[in-house]
Amino acid sequence: MVVYDEADRLFEMGFAEQIKSITERMPSNRQSLLFSATISSEVKDFSLSGMKDYRMIQVDRDSKVSDQLKIHFLVCKSIEKEAVLLFILREQIKEKQQTIVFAAHKYQVEYLSELALRAGLSCDYIYGAMDQRAREERLFKFRKKYIKFLFVTDLAARGIDIPLLENVVHYDFPTKMKLFIHRSGRTARAGQSGTSYSIVTQDEMGYMHDLSIFVGRKHQDRVATADDSLHELINNPSSICYGTIPQQSLDEYSNQVAKVWSQYETVLGPLMKSIKLAKGKYNKTRDPASKSSVILMHRHVANNPVAIHPQLLEMIDPKDVALNEFKQQLS
Repeated sequence: MVVYDEADRLFEMGFAEQIKSITERMPSNRQSLLFSATISSEVKDFSLSGMKDYRMIQVDRDSKVSDQLKIHFLVCKSIEKEAVLLFILREQIKEKQQTIVFAAHKYQVEYLSELALRAGLSCDYIYGAMDQRAREERLFKFRKKYIKFLFVTDLAARGIDIPLLENVVHYDFPTKMKLFIHRSGRTARAGQSGTSYSIVTQDEMGYMHDLSIFVGRKHQDRVATADDSLHELINNPSSICYGTIPQQSLDEYSNQVAKVWSQYETVLGPLMKSIKLAKGKYNKTRDPASKSSVILMHRHVANNPVAIHPQLLEMIDPKDVALNEFKQQLS
């Protein structure tokens, strides 16, 4: 018997040749078992070529997300992403809730965890290349709720099972659409509700439109009519809410990031250099948003400046909402 765990990642990481070499040395009367949260075309081709009497057991479709999952996108400039992240972790996550934050690579994970820690948040991080014992110790602390936030990469998250996780944050949009489903599937399990937050720039809003098609939900940034309830819009399982955070909050948390940097530049500076070197490689592995979605969202933003996120409207005065939209039109 041979078991291939996380089969899709083995092939996506370029181990197909080695796997075939190992397989050729095995008895022909073996039983092969492949496990994966997502099935890529490479895995499917390998399975069909090496198995005579196979059965595929599919628990759920790749494009399926829980009806109890609320999906929110927060739009900002690239230089504001750290501030928006701190805003989410401090203002949107309730006191006793736990959150996993997904980042692009291990350098990003180390940097964001250090930034959050220096800002006074209870957090730690895990990535794939980390020592197994260290990973288990940090995961144990998270499960026991000794820490509130865990920063992880996609590879490290494969072995993480938290039954009652309330929130997931996507600091970087994943390389593939199905990975968004896999990430978000960490919450809203077993009939429980959960929330997925994504931080995107205006240039990345094409991904949001692609996702809305992929999961079958409409994206909306404001109440459609005067009769619509804001609460119903935010909690509607058939919609994806998006928008910006209030300018006052953005300024406040941007100042917090700047303050942390001024105090701990010697610690954060080297980590940021590593991020810049790894960013280009990550972008090359990420599937581009569809051309039609990019064009559509650019036109939409040009005609309708991104409004304050519906979930955050209750935080501010209606006059500030109008002022924010006016500033957006000017910019």
